Amino acid sequence: MASQAGRQKTHQLSIGKGQWSRWCCYNTNSDTIFCMNGTVSIKTRDPESEVVLGPGESTAIPSGRIHYITGVDAQPCQCMIVHE
Repeated sequence: MASQAGRQKTHQLSIGKGQWSRWCCYNTNSDTIFCMNGTVSIKTRDPESEVVLGPGESTAIPSGRIHYITGVDAQPCQCMIVHE
């Protein structure tokens, strides 16, 4: 599911057991990631780091930061992503 309002674009990401999103990086947009279900792991490069979110928690990924999303311990998860 996706929607757009002005410069913001949102979509829901469902990750199955053992799956992950592709690496991505936006030069002009930042991402805010909200965990909706399960436990979400966001891994980044340059520098390498990991943020773990439980349901109801969120984090911001600044523009220019390479990242991908997966479930902790390869378990399913769902999150809402806001591109700003």
